[in-house]
Amino acid sequence: MLYFYIILEICRDSKYEYLSERRCFTMLQQISAVLLTVIQLLLALLGFPVKDTPQPKTDYPCVFVHGLGGWGAYDTVNDVAPYWGMTTGSVLEYLESEGYDCYAASVGPISSAWDRACELYAQLTGTTVDYGEVHSAAHNHDRYGKAYEKPLFAGWGPDKKIHLFGHSFGGATIRLFTQIACEGAQEEIDASPSDVSPFFRGGMGDWIYSVTTLAAPHNGTTMDGTMKENDKTGLKYMPLTILAGAIGNLPVINGIYDFQLSQFGLTTLPGSYQFNVAQLSEMLNFTSSRDHAAYDLSLRGAYELNCRIKTQPGIYYFSYAACATEEDGNGNWVPIDSMETMFKAPSFLIGRKCKPYTTSFGLEINAEWQRNDGLVNTISALRPLTEEGVDFDSSSNIRPGIWNVMPVVEGRDHMAFMGGLLSGDGEWLHSFYLSHMKMLDSIAA
Repeated sequence: MLYFYIILEICRDSKYEYLSERRCFTMLQQISAVLLTVIQLLLALLGFPVKDTPQPKTDYPCVFVHGLGGWGAYDTVNDVAPYWGMTTGSVLEYLESEGYDCYAASVGPISSAWDRACELYAQLTGTTVDYGEVHSAAHNHDRYGKAYEKPLFAGWGPDKKIHLFGHSFGGATIRLFTQIACEGAQEEIDASPSDVSPFFRGGMGDWIYSVTTLAAPHNGTTMDGTMKENDKTGLKYMPLTILAGAIGNLPVINGIYDFQLSQFGLTTLPGSYQFNVAQLSEMLNFTSSRDHAAYDLSLRGAYELNCRIKTQPGIYYFSYAACATEEDGNGNWVPIDSMETMFKAPSFLIGRKCKPYTTSFGLEINAEWQRNDGLVNTISALRPLTEEGVDFDSSSNIRPGIWNVMPVVEGRDHMAFMGGLLSGDGEWLHSFYLSHMKMLDSIAA
């Protein structure tokens, strides 16, 4: 303690009257830091154990992308019922209290992975959504969408990489986003070389640090119960899509939850109402275009996405799958009691015993596809079957450029990662995310 007294005496000395109390305190801190370092080095040289200093937290922002029908920070509903946390309160606010910089994107709730990826880029850069000339022409919708005056946060780039998190269909969104950000989209460059979006030029591989998917149907889902390839999935969900579009344009809904379908002419101004024969025609165009989530979630749609996407060297990939079913003794996998009630019907359809089937593109649907989280087959959430993966057993075997497949989260359903729709376990949720964040910290350190 001697040096503390020395500094205090210096501060009191008339020759050093110019030293403020704050300056004295700063000097004490500096000397303390130096002496502590010297003491630790001496103890280490003498063979004494030295307590590890805490690992530094990564200062990379964490960007969370919601799944089908979800919402984010741009939606007013998120202020009342945060998608990331739901019944347990905002998990992003919890992580921020632990020192992490978190943001919730708001992409099209029922849009395709491509459109959602373009929207995510516009939100990260504070620009107008550009869906690409080729893509827009192929799906008969406008090339440009919503304009964002400012980015989710400032400074995204090589010196400020991001951690991406995607729940459910958000997994396909961030995977495709990463693919385009890294390698671009050559067809878009060829079609409009003079005004192509920087997003489609790629070259942003060092702007992304990690990709984490949560209950994501990487290989599609069989929740329709057919366990068969269906190329017309979108048509099956047409009535629901039309209903969603009609509800989304009601003034009471439009102002707080945006379906983000302006490219199809389906989004009106917040607080206004427009639903007529012309808009019905646009909805029919939307559902028959295959440029929507329903098709990308089908077995074939997911396969087509997987053919385009590949893991990128230097980026860390993590996947979490859940299982909330158990074998009933008759070859069926049935929901456990704690599963959200609304998920039990599709869970029964996914888990029922059926004859194995092989799709025309070589995907074998067998008994391994019966375990599920209520909406997604557990095997589908492990990793894209077209890409390499390694089962995680400790932080020492984490590798970039491949999927680090985390242990299956048993006894938790599809929305457990979000906090639950009707009930949730906040303690488990906070522990889950904090544990993953600390693992990312250890890699960065």
